[in-house]
Parts: sequence; C-alpha cells; structure tokens
Amino acid sequence: MRNILLFFIVFLAGHSIQAQKSSLDSVFEVIRKDSTQLRRFTRLLPKGGDVHHHFDGSLYAENILQSAIQQNLWFNLSTHTVLIESDGKTETKKLQEWIKDPQWSNIEQETLTWWSAKNFPINHYPSDKLFFESFLKFGQAIPGYTNSGLLEIRNRAMEENIGYIETQFESCPKNWFNPELESMRKELSLNYENNQWEELKILFQKMEEYLEKESSSKKVQEYCQNLQKRHDSLQIDSKKFHLRYMAYVLRTLPSESVFQEMKWAFEVAHSSTLIVGVNLVGPEHHETALNDYLLHLFMLQYFHSKFPEVKIALHAGELTKELARPEFLENHIRLAVKNGASRIGHGIDILTELDSIRTMNDMKQKQIALEVNLTSNEFILGIQGNQHPIHRYIQAGVPILIGSDDAGILRTSISDQYFLLIQRYPWITYRDLKMMIYNHVTYSFWEDSK
Repeated sequence: MRNILLFFIVFLAGHSIQAQKSSLDSVFEVIRKDSTQLRRFTRLLPKGGDVHHHFDGSLYAENILQSAIQQNLWFNLSTHTVLIESDGKTETKKLQEWIKDPQWSNIEQETLTWWSAKNFPINHYPSDKLFFESFLKFGQAIPGYTNSGLLEIRNRAMEENIGYIETQFESCPKNWFNPELESMRKELSLNYENNQWEELKILFQKMEEYLEKESSSKKVQEYCQNLQKRHDSLQIDSKKFHLRYMAYVLRTLPSESVFQEMKWAFEVAHSSTLIVGVNLVGPEHHETALNDYLLHLFMLQYFHSKFPEVKIALHAGELTKELARPEFLENHIRLAVKNGASRIGHGIDILTELDSIRTMNDMKQKQIALEVNLTSNEFILGIQGNQHPIHRYIQAGVPILIGSDDAGILRTSISDQYFLLIQRYPWITYRDLKMMIYNHVTYSFWEDSK
C-alpha cells in the first residue's frame, strides 16, 4: 500500500525532476509485479475518461433484468428475450409470472449467461455471436431503465475515478423514419454498385427532401430538449464527473434506413451541446456492414459537408480472418482515416491492411487517436497479448486511448483495462500510462474539457 500511495503523490505532482521520475519508474515496476497492488492501484488511478463506451452494453445484466421485472415485460423462455408485447408463443409470459416459477432461480442465472459474459463459455457458443445477440435479448427493457442506467454509469464512473465519459447513447427514434424511402433502396444499390457517386449525391438530396416533409427539424429539437431535461433532472454532471453523448447509426440496416439514421445523428449532434459526435455501430463483419462500407462512408462525407463541426468516431478494423474474407481486411481503417474519422475504435486488423505503415503515419500526423479495448478484443475477436497491434501503433506515434467498450456485457471495467494493459505489456512505461490518461482530455469531443 505504501508503494501505491508514494506513486500517487508523485503522479499527481508531476515528474519534472529526474530523481522523481527515476523513483516513480521504480515504484511502478514494483507495483506491476504484484497483482494485488496492481489491482488496487488501477482501481484508485485517476482516469482522464472513457470515450469508447456504449450505454446499453455498459449496464449490468442483473440490473436490466430487475428493471424488466419491475416493468412487467413479457419474457420468452426459449430465447431469453424480453418483449414489450407478447409474441403469442407458449413459452412467453409476463416476467412477474415467471418469477413465481419454482425454477426461476435457474432461469435467472441462465438468462444472465445469455445477456452477458457471465459463466462463458457455454456449449462452445461463439463469443462474438453471444455478444451481439445479447443486445437483442435485453434491448426492449432499456427504454424503461434509461434514467436508472445513466445513474448506474455515473456512480460506477465516480467510484473508479473516471472524470468523463462519452457514451454511444441512442439511435434514430422510430417516428423519424419515412417508409417512402424504402422505394429508393434499389436505386441506391444500383448507383453504389456502379460507382455512380454524383448520381448518389442527387439521390441523397431527394431523400432529404422526403424527410423534411415530415418536419424533421421539429423532431430534432424535441429530442434535444428532452435529452437536456433528462440530463439536468438526473443531475448527471458534477464538479468531478461529466457525461456527454454520441449519436449512433446502426450499420447493419438497409441503406435507406442508414441514411435516415445518419441524417438524424448529424442534426442532433449539430443542435445539442450534450451530443458531441457521431459513430457507426454494429458488427463490422455483418454482411450488410461489409458490403455497404464504402456507401456508409460516402453518406458520412455527404452529411459532414453540411455539418463540418460535427465530430466523427468510427469502429474500423474490428475484424479478423475468421470473421471476414481477405478483401475486407485490406483497407477499412485506411478508408475511415481518409473519410473524416477523428478517432478509430479497435483498429485490430491494421497489419493485414495493404498500406498499414502509411495509415499509422497519417494517424500520427493528423492526430487521429486509437481507442483500445482489450477485453472486448479478446472476447469478440479472440485477440490478446502480443496478437494485439497496440505496440505497433505506439511505435508509430499514434495517440492511444483505453476504453471499456461494453463493460456490463463483458463483465469488466475501465480499471480492469488498465490492469490488463500494465500486466500484459511490460514495455508500457509510466510515461505511456500518464499520456494515455491525458489523451482522454486531448481527444475527447467535448470542447469544454479542453
């Protein structure tokens, strides 16, 4: 414990004096070799923030399930899925009926296993499949748990000495979508497949006109006002902690739906001081996400030209050869860097890209940070230890941020991520650690944090 206290005294005071630096490095190495001290140290460590953070995935399954019971939602036992309305199947009934079942304790534990990494592995079920399916299983309970979920995240962050979180919060509300745009799906696909980019721009303008008929601006303002009221009423921000939101677009949807979500995301990010940027989410190895990758980037270019002040972070390179064909491992990070991303999430397949050295040099020159998510990469992709390209990025001078990704589903925390970082990579120095923490301020999208 004395070593940890000494470390913090010098950590907080800085290390401009060479003797302090030498002493601190020595203490850091002592702590690294003792897992008990290291666990305590990373828990107490003042963190600059967590900017690779998904709201739904950061909530613990136990809390979501308890909320679903309180909401008395429907529950399908065979799929372990909560529903707002019954699907009419015999294995579906209200949760408050299920909890009276003599087997409820077993049902509860099995549900938590399908909603998170708790008790994984299960019958050799693919980890990436379990991860992404979990959102679908508990998703309909989230709206009724949102307020409590925000407080759960805030309280946990303050316990871990996290000063700032930037969370992927919500996608486009259902009342935004205009079904008339479905008729344009074929035209979108034809223009994209034939590389008719100018024709696509004209079509985008036409699609926007359809959306404007539905008073989209009014809906954007209503959404932003409601978010502000929620944020203020819950007293999320304090002197020690601030939360800001990212609007996200689900990249697995049909192309016209992605367009509508993207328009909404850029408009709310433009209109609200609480929403600081836009991201694309969903499994990058999904067939639609792979096939429409360039189309999605072109849409981003289109909207970014209209809202140049809106920041973009992109999940890119969250791929391995087990999840995608070789041609999809050649340029996703490169294309994200070229098309306006200020931060890259994951970036795992950089060494399989055709021009990886140039891409990392560009990230260094443009100061495009990499969001590293160690537990997530291990669970979803099977990447850990020296398989992870973090060393190459650091050697190339790319700014590094440590993220939790989906701490609830993955049963982890930001403290755990720093523990793994220091324990797994003996070449990580005190200076590296301190810079990564500072990077959360430097590369966050919240301007007031600068």
